[in-house]
Amino acid sequence: MSAGLGDLSVSKQRLVFADQRDAGFRCSFGCRWNDYPSGNHWSRPDYRRCWTHLDKEMAIRATRAADRPLGLRHFSSCQLSDRFWPKADRHITGISTFERMMKQSIAHVSLVVRDYDEAIEFFTTKLKFKVIEDMYQPAQDKRWVVVAPPGSKGSTLLLARASTQDQQAFIGNQSGGRVFLFLSTDDFWRDYNNMMERGITFVRDPKSADYGTVAVFEDLYGNLWDLIQYAPDHPLAL
Repeated sequence: MSAGLGDLSVSKQRLVFADQRDAGFRCSFGCRWNDYPSGNHWSRPDYRRCWTHLDKEMAIRATRAADRPLGLRHFSSCQLSDRFWPKADRHITGISTFERMMKQSIAHVSLVVRDYDEAIEFFTTKLKFKVIEDMYQPAQDKRWVVVAPPGSKGSTLLLARASTQDQQAFIGNQSGGRVFLFLSTDDFWRDYNNMMERGITFVRDPKSADYGTVAVFEDLYGNLWDLIQYAPDHPLAL
């Protein structure tokens, strides 16, 4: 069975011709075609299935340029290459179309505190955080207190008062002595000098690295934080 490509758009024709040059290619949906000198014929009667799925194929190909720098591979032994078509979009990126459409983020990180008000005082006066929410929840006899750095639109800090002895044991030591939280800034030396003036204790001096400039400080309970300004080419740079 044969068919011409005249009814396809120019961009689709180019896509088909380029890939027909290599024999035995498959589209993402299992259809198979062969190399024909004219580039005008499909090798199997189910060729129309491939035509139907050309829009899908082109959408997959459009993601390839963005994914290639990441060095991603599909789940067989083939490397990401213009000479190989995957059997599904997950094979190109390692991420399914559904996953690429998802929108998720980490909304809050809980910080166990001894007292709501003393924690609010520290974060709003020493670090200049803003109170986003402060609501009493009578059913659990606790407050829902959320704070965030100035200008932040990302994750926020939930100040969670310890209500049991087990929880109290983790005040100031939620990460077992490792750096627990990372405060990113667009001007390291501005914030470092301001925090020093406000009495913040830095336990590690500033240092420069490939990823940026960083120093480690303590909060009021002894949890360790990084104050960090990422390098301009870092994906998390502000």
